[in-house]
Amino acid sequence: MIVGSGPYAGGGDGCGAAGAGSRGLTVLELLVALGVAAVLVSSAVLEYQAVRAKLAVAMAAQQVAADLRAARVRAVAVSVPHRVTFAAGAVRYVLQRRIGAQYVEAAPRRLPDGVRVVDCSARDGAISFTARGTASSFGTLIVANERGERRSVIVDIAGRVRVQ
Repeated sequence: MIVGSGPYAGGGDGCGAAGAGSRGLTVLELLVALGVAAVLVSSAVLEYQAVRAKLAVAMAAQQVAADLRAARVRAVAVSVPHRVTFAAGAVRYVLQRRIGAQYVEAAPRRLPDGVRVVDCSARDGAISFTARGTASSFGTLIVANERGERRSVIVDIAGRVRVQ
């Protein structure tokens, strides 16, 4: 064999990585590749933001449902009425327990970023549970994000909570 010849020696038929016709990428090829990559990345970012917004609404509805269920359980456990109050347009809601004739704020809860309360059909914007676990004030709560995606949390008279 002759040293310095063959397809791996930089000479030969020019098909090797260091062939005579191979000089790398031109500036135009590099710019086209970068442009394609930028389009792909930007579409992925937009899709991620859309999915994140949908997940935030779903997470907010599940969070509210869990807090309503917890308020119901606490009302039964301590034999004291509990309620959760909501204000339209708000990004938070308040858990309350009854002491004497008044409700006392137990803990304010914040909704995930970008999600707000749209409407609460319960009387005075409060869903209340009696010491027996039934709902003395019940209805539908709607949460939504800036894109208009909505989820409903429904509490019936028996105190059952479900998300739609």
